[in-house]
Amino acid sequence: GRRRPASFTLRSLALFLIVALNAYALSSVGTTAAYYLDGEVLKGNSYIAGSVDFTLSSSPYSPLETALGLAPGTVVTRTVSVIPEQGTNTFWYHASSTNFGADLDFCESLSLTSSLEGIQNYKGSLNNFVSPATTTLTTWQFDISTDSALYNKVCTFDVEFTAWQERHNVPGFTEIGYYDIEKETNKIASQGLRLNKV
Repeated sequence: GRRRPASFTLRSLALFLIVALNAYALSSVGTTAAYYLDGEVLKGNSYIAGSVDFTLSSSPYSPLETALGLAPGTVVTRTVSVIPEQGTNTFWYHASSTNFGADLDFCESLSLTSSLEGIQNYKGSLNNFVSPATTTLTTWQFDISTDSALYNKVCTFDVEFTAWQERHNVPGFTEIGYYDIEKETNKIASQGLRLNKV
């Protein structure tokens, strides 16, 4: 047979290599992505976690002599204001009676009428006092009385104000967020010893 010239074989080989390399290069091309990018920086930011913080301001019992000798049918009054500290988060809060001491039989005989902003929110036994939750920040009035003729007795107790963050909109301070508890200490005495004439 006839031999092909070497130049034909080299040209065929070169053409084969060109086609093969182009096919390989085209098969390895992936997705091409292009986009614009810009970055901006805002300096001088400051983030501070809020808190719930308040204080109490109270008046002495009125009339004072009644608080030192509470007799059946008499009423003794005390006012307490809830004052938020500067920068505090807004909050829910409620009041309750706690930490009873001394003569517990006298404590159990005491009745309480509680008012906030002139509106009564509780009337009943002092021992069971828990007010509804509120966001109203104004003066509370507590009227205490007894129907029992007990002598030489003393009742000590706290009125406890418990507050929690309003933003969570849950009427219970154990649910979530910051909270604060402040107490107002109280002491009421019953009427003194009476001697009957013989």
